[in-house]
Amino acid sequence: MRKGFFLLILYLLSTPLAAFGEVKAKAYYFFLPATNQIIQAKNQDLPLPPASTTKIATALTSLELYPLDLEVEVRPEAVLVSGTKIYLKPGEKITVKDLIYGLMLESGNDAANALAWVVGKGNFMLILNYYLRQMGLVTANFKNPSGLSSPGHEISAKDLSLLTYYALTKKEFANICKTEQYETKSGIKKRIFHNTNRLLRKDHRVIGVKTGTTSEAGKCLVGAWQGKYFIIGTVLNCPDRFNAMYQTFLTSDEKFTEKILLKKGQKIYFKENAWWVLTKDVKILSWKGNQEKIQMIVMEGNAGRRALFYVNGQFLQEQFLQKEKPWR
Repeated sequence: MRKGFFLLILYLLSTPLAAFGEVKAKAYYFFLPATNQIIQAKNQDLPLPPASTTKIATALTSLELYPLDLEVEVRPEAVLVSGTKIYLKPGEKITVKDLIYGLMLESGNDAANALAWVVGKGNFMLILNYYLRQMGLVTANFKNPSGLSSPGHEISAKDLSLLTYYALTKKEFANICKTEQYETKSGIKKRIFHNTNRLLRKDHRVIGVKTGTTSEAGKCLVGAWQGKYFIIGTVLNCPDRFNAMYQTFLTSDEKFTEKILLKKGQKIYFKENAWWVLTKDVKILSWKGNQEKIQMIVMEGNAGRRALFYVNGQFLQEQFLQKEKPWR
C-alpha cells in the first residue's frame, strides 16, 4: 500500500441555509467545506443504496493500493457482471489508470471488478470498508465495488458528500472525475471514454463527480462546484438530479456572501490579566438578512490556549491563541 488514510473529522453547522427551495429527492446533502456549513439537507443520515456513486470509494481505494502505471491482467470473473461496461476481455492487460478512467467516466462495472480482483474481490471490499470506517463514515457498508444493488449495500447522502470531500483532496482523483473525455493508452484496443455527468459540459465550474442509477437506488448524483465558493452536494433517488444539483450550486454561489465575524489579530482577555490574540479570521458564508449569534469558549491545555467558536449554537471552528506581546 503506497500511503495511509487519516481519520477525517469534519464538524458541520447543522442549521441548513435555504438556497434553492425543496430538492425533490429521497435524500440530499449540500455543504461548504471552507466554513463547514450545511446549505441544504434532507434525510442526510439515512442509509440508502447509492448505485454507481459507490465507484468514488472504489477509485479512491484503488489509488491508495496501486500505482497508476501498474498493468493488470483482467480476470475472467471480472467481466461476468451486468450493467454498464467498458467491455474488457478475459486475459486482457490494461493499466490501473485506464481502468479508473473507465470506472469514473463510463461507469464500467467490469472496470470496478478488474480493479478489485487485483488483490481478490473479497479482500478489496474489506480494505475499502475499513478505509470508510477510518474516515468516520459510519453509514457506509459496501458489498461490491460497482454499486449494483445488493442487500445492505448503502451509505447516507452526508457520508457520500464527506467521502467526496476527502477524495477531492487527492489531485489524481480530482483530475480524473472532472475529465470529459479520455482515450486509453493500454489494453487490446483503443477505447474512448465519455463522462456520464452532463453538468461538466454545461458549466466549467462543475468538478464532476459521479452519476449512478439502478432501479432500486433511482437516479443519484454526487457533484462538486468551484465558483466563488467550493461546494459539494449529493442527491439520492432524485428524478431531476442534474437540474436540482446545478440550481443549488448556482444559487448558493450567487447569493452567499462571506462575513467575517471576528478578525485575525483581535484581542481576547483571558484571566491572569493577560490578553490573547486570534491567529486567523472567524468567518462564515451568510445569506442576506441572516442574523448570527457567535459564542466563544476558551480552553487551556498542554499545547496552549485555544478558542472554540459557535454560531447560533452550532460548532464552527477552533483555533489556537497567541499571547499578546508585552509593550517595551
